[in-house]
Amino acid sequence: MRFRLLPYTIGGQWVTAITIVCLIIAPFGCQTADLFTGLGTLVGSSSNSNDPYGLLINSDPDSGVLGGVRLPDGWSVFVYGTFESDTSPPDITGAGIRDPNGQEAGITFENGRPKHAEAFDGSTADFTYEQADLERLKGYVDLYFAETGATERIEFDIDLTQAAADIAQAAAQLAGLTISDQDPPANNTASKRPAAPAGADKLARKTVTVVFVPVFAAALALVGYTMVWVMVQVMSAVMIAMTAALVAVTHAMVIAMFSPFIIMGDILRLAVVKPRHLIRFSALPPGIVFRPRCCR
Repeated sequence: MRFRLLPYTIGGQWVTAITIVCLIIAPFGCQTADLFTGLGTLVGSSSNSNDPYGLLINSDPDSGVLGGVRLPDGWSVFVYGTFESDTSPPDITGAGIRDPNGQEAGITFENGRPKHAEAFDGSTADFTYEQADLERLKGYVDLYFAETGATERIEFDIDLTQAAADIAQAAAQLAGLTISDQDPPANNTASKRPAAPAGADKLARKTVTVVFVPVFAAALALVGYTMVWVMVQVMSAVMIAMTAALVAVTHAMVIAMFSPFIIMGDILRLAVVKPRHLIRFSALPPGIVFRPRCCR
């Protein structure tokens, strides 16, 4: 997901305001020890360093896994991509979710928008956008339902200005999901990742990453807001089209397709308020960090 043009987009307004919140709470949320040789520690975390919960940020800038959010109830989300060489905010190209039963789903992004999604059961959704601006996404999605092998092409027209409370209500009505009803705050003040000194080595760039933690949290939250807005409204369009055409796809199959990504987005929206760990992911026990097939 490219963030170079964020200040000029509605997403840029969201992430800027979220960043300001992060900067306010940052002094109370992130303290690290043995940062570049082992695991970070965190004041206020209920987990130990071998099994951390909250917002996890990879201190290795060369890893394809940027960070994620782990919850004590067994849900976890990780995002993938690269930390840009010019120390600009990260290029987020994909994300994965794992449920408490160990099932995994994944999604890839193109120009900041969902592109290809694979649900827990292997069902897929491929998005094509014919119009994309600050207020509207219009296009179609090609769906494959693994349970029956059915395929459908559904047109969508997404209102990016719809209130978060309306989106939360729709998620509850369509899929029985309870998600946040908080609108992203608005602000027109830009914020960017600080640059490392000229000629800085990798350790210096990692130190810059410590300063960048609040902005990184905001970037994850922005991904979450975008996913919730898109997935809830596309799911609604799919169900309306199914009812009208009497297609051989059940509502349960549609809910199974889209629910993991609505939950994923809602978890990422919590990134700005979760306890933070700055950790070298390679030092974590095996199995904590994962990468779904579509994001490899």
